[in-house]
Formats: sequence, C-alpha cells, structure tokens
Amino acid sequence: MPKRKRKSKEPILVEVKAMAPKGSVAQRIQKKYSGDDVTTNINPEKEWLLKGVSIGDHVWIRPLRKGKGQVLRIEERAQDHIEAKCSYFGLCGGCQFQNMSLLRQREEKENMVRGLIGNVQDIEIHPIVGAEAGFGYRNKMEFSFSNKRYYSEEEQTERKELGVASTNESVLGMHPRGWYSKVVPIEHCYLISTEMNQVLKKVQSHQLHPAWDNQKFEGIFRHLILREGSKTEDRKGHIFVTLVTSTAATESHIEKFTQDLAKMDSVCGILWVVTDRLNEVALGDLREVLYGMDDVYIEMSQKSYVIPYDGFFQVNIKGAELLVEILQNDILGIERREQLVDLYCGSGSLGIALGHDFTVVVGIELHEGAIEVAKKNALRNHVKGKWFAGKVEEVVLDTTKVHIDDQAVLIVDPPRVGLHPKAANFLATQKGAVLYYVACNPKSLSRDREILEMGHWKMTDLWTIDLFPQTPHVESIAKFVRK
Repeated sequence: MPKRKRKSKEPILVEVKAMAPKGSVAQRIQKKYSGDDVTTNINPEKEWLLKGVSIGDHVWIRPLRKGKGQVLRIEERAQDHIEAKCSYFGLCGGCQFQNMSLLRQREEKENMVRGLIGNVQDIEIHPIVGAEAGFGYRNKMEFSFSNKRYYSEEEQTERKELGVASTNESVLGMHPRGWYSKVVPIEHCYLISTEMNQVLKKVQSHQLHPAWDNQKFEGIFRHLILREGSKTEDRKGHIFVTLVTSTAATESHIEKFTQDLAKMDSVCGILWVVTDRLNEVALGDLREVLYGMDDVYIEMSQKSYVIPYDGFFQVNIKGAELLVEILQNDILGIERREQLVDLYCGSGSLGIALGHDFTVVVGIELHEGAIEVAKKNALRNHVKGKWFAGKVEEVVLDTTKVHIDDQAVLIVDPPRVGLHPKAANFLATQKGAVLYYVACNPKSLSRDREILEMGHWKMTDLWTIDLFPQTPHVESIAKFVRK
C-alpha cells in the first residue's frame, strides 16, 4: 500500500523573539495582515526554530517537524534592521545575523547564554565582550565543490522562463541553508581577510572540474580549506591552501592550480588531501605537500604556536586573546598558583598561554598527535608541563600520571557535546581550588553545571565572549569554586 503524502501545514505569522544556539526562536503573532489569515489552532506559546532572520522580524513560516519552521517571506522587518554587507546573505548558509548590528547581536547572545544557563542567582554576570571587528576575523574557512549549483527562487523562475536547462557545472562555495547536495558559488567572503579572498579568487579562476557529486559519490574535487597564520619574517607567506580530492585525482588534475598559487606572495604552503568518505566532511589523508610547509605559525597573547595543517586552533585570534585575558586577570586573584590542569587541552594553547602564572601545567587530550604538538609548543614558550594522551575520563583516574592537589586550578574546554559523564562525575568530587569551564555550547555547560554542583563546586562567575560575529555561536567561561 503506497504511503500517504504528509499534508503541508498552513502558513502562520510569527515574530522572531530571541537568539538560539542554532538560529532564532519565534512565536505566533495574534494579529492579521492584509488578506492573509492566521491559523488559529496553534498554541501561542509554542516556539519554532528559524534560520536567516533577525530578532524583531515578522515572518510567514510553514511549521515543520521537531519545532522547526520554513521561512516563506518576511512581512515586516525589525525596527533596527540594517542591510547585509554580503551579496550572498540569505543564500549562503554561513552567516545568519548580518541584518543586525554587532551591538544588538551581542546583547542577544548575552541574553541567550543567561537563559540557557538557568538559575543565575548569586552568580556575577560579566558584560559580554568581543573584538572590535565583526568581519574579517576568521583565520580558517572551508569551501565545498559541487556539480550542482544552488539557485534562489528568483533565479529558478528566471531560468525557467528563459528555458535554461540544468547542467552539471562545477562550482566552489558554501552550502545553502538546509542543502548539502548543492553549493552557492562564492567569490568573496567577508568573514575572512582580503589576502585569503585573493587566494579564493585565484582558485575560482581555475574552474576545477569535475566536482564531487555527493549523491552518486563520484568526481574529483571535494573541498578547499584556507588557513591563515601570523606573518613572520623568516617564512614566505602565511596562508595555507589545502585541496581535498577523491582518490581518483591525479597530478595532472592539480598541476596548473599548484603552479599558479605557489607564485602568490601570501601563500606559504599547498597541501593535497584525499578521501573517499561518503559524508561531507573536509577530512582525509595527506597525499603530498605540493609546495612549501605543512604547519601553521600563530601568535596569540604574546605566545607563539606551530600547529599542523589540520590541527585545531581558535579561528578568531583577537577574540581568543580576550578569552585568555579574562582568565589571566581572574587567576591573578588566586593566592596559590602552583598546578594548572588543562583538560581537553588540544595542542595546549590555553595551558601554555596561562602557563607562566603556574609552577607546572598538566595537559590531557585524546589525540596523541595534538599532545606531541603541545609538548613542542610548551618548550617553544618555556612553559614547564606534563602532557598525556588519552581519554580525559580515563587519564584523570590514573593517579600515577595525574595527582590533583587541593590548590590546583582546573580548566576544561570540552567539545560542543560537553564533558563525558565519567569526566563530569569525577570532577564533581575531585580536589582543586578553582575550575574554569570554557564552553562553546551553553546548553552543555548548563547540563554539566548540575553534575559539578552536585559535588563540591559552586558557580560564582559567568563571562561571555563573542568569537563568532554574524552567527549564533558564542563562547562562555564559567568559574566554579569549592563550596
């Protein structure tokens, strides 16, 4: 028996009320607009998650499953609406809030974090901070190749009227919101620097093909990764270019591309990575260093780091320096500063940045390669440390490796999912004087806070740092002290 087609819900009019970790939340508006009826059997308190609209907008949406909504059209703009800087805004799935001033974005982010954290009684809430620049702040950007170009509704209508047939052209850019099988071609991105955009334009000029088809799982070119390090006199250039292809690619496919990019003064390395993964992730195996170096030199908070081409580092250096400054200033108020335990330490950036305020730093990270990088960067910056590879929840239980004393200062900087339950439960009863939880997901921080406070910790301070302007993403620091 054939499946019955799900009936589309009638459009409703909503007002965008607040920022959410993945977009904005909206509630139904009671009034009606000219000729349009509003569905009346909707709970007025129900919320829908929307993307690409500003706080205060009045929007017609079609309710979808799981509390999401499809934006149909904007009926009325917010009073403080501003024009987006980027011509791709609304098509590209990267930015969501270019129609809001940077000040308003940060006000909404601060409100969002407060709301998600829950009870903030007896907690000192510090005003949100962020670097001055709302654009050009990213030092890393990933672009995708596709043989399917995404067209706006207006473009689709125009092509249909002109009788233009669809073609399997090769395009390089960003996925549109909600589409992973198509790409919006991007020639300029305002989130990255002028020099990175020059490299992007040079790559676009090559019109590399055939692009990867992520439905048939065939083709050659899959991703382009641009990464910008700090400028230094002893290195030629400071931008790394990583080309990700399928294993079917040969040197003839990329020879001209490599020669042209190597001539650019800003380019210091070109790498060739291959993968046949079915998912749309810009990861793979390094096949060859086509030109220059394979590591990135970065300066942050008067420290210097050398990171592998695929190593993690904050994408907003100016914003990350504000985060480090907050931690440094607060740590100065701690009387005894002997042991700093840096959990989920990655390549050691936070522990090393704060290392000179302590006698010894202990770093723990799952990836062995990142720990080796942390060791080298600690030596580079004359920071005394002990570094261990393994799961945090296992290493912290091994007293032959880690002994946390009563006066230790702990830093946890977990991934978006937050602390592993074993690690959270261990830390809840662990010794230590102060614990700083650096969170890229306030929801995870709220959940882990409950576990920590069931032990002997009490949240006393909360800071918010805007590391990702034009998006709903935000970084937080929560300070816990022993009860």
